Order: sequence, then C-alpha cells, then structure tokens
Amino acid sequence: MPTFADLPVSEPYEGSTRRAIEGEKATVIRYTLDEGHAFPLHRHPEEQITLVEAGELDFTLGTETRRVQAGDYVVVPPDVEHCARSLRGTASLLCVVAPARRDVGAVPVG
Repeated sequence: MPTFADLPVSEPYEGSTRRAIEGEKATVIRYTLDEGHAFPLHRHPEEQITLVEAGELDFTLGTETRRVQAGDYVVVPPDVEHCARSLRGTASLLCVVAPARRDVGAVPVG
C-alpha cells in the first residue's frame, strides 16, 4: 500500500515541498516549510483545514497572525487570504481542502 512518502514531490516555493492526493470531493496536501521560509499570502475559493504536524509557525489568516505549533489547527474559510512562515525547525502541515483543488498536481485516489 503506498504512503504519502511515496507520492511525487513538488516545490511550489523556495524552501517548501508539497505532496497531495485528491478524491472526488476533497484534496489532502502535506506541505513542509524549511525554517525561515514562508508560503506567501494567497487565497482560493475552497475551505482549508490545516493541522500543524511539526514545527512552529506564524500563520496569518485575514488580518490576524498567530503563533501555531504541532497539534494546533487553523480553519481557513473560502476566499480569505492566508500565509505561513516557519520559525523553528522544519514545519509540516497537513491540509484538507474541500471541494477538491484541481490545481496542485494531486494524485487521484479512490
């Protein structure tokens, strides 16, 4: 049975990697951010639930920035600007996006 580690890796921005799978209704993405690197401010029409698996980050959601770490989660409503910057160590984020995003190079499953 394949694992996330077996999925193809892309580098959407310097200092970050992405692996993704998609079903009919949702996409699951694991991002890593090297210490000091950021995923830039962006928005998309899908809702995103982000679980911090490792590291410590500043996560900006709209006009608010908060410090998050392993075990914390952030719910990003549709069309709200957001970004993250890794502060300590390599950060790992697991994101569930619904409806499915078709623009992240996800491997179809199911």
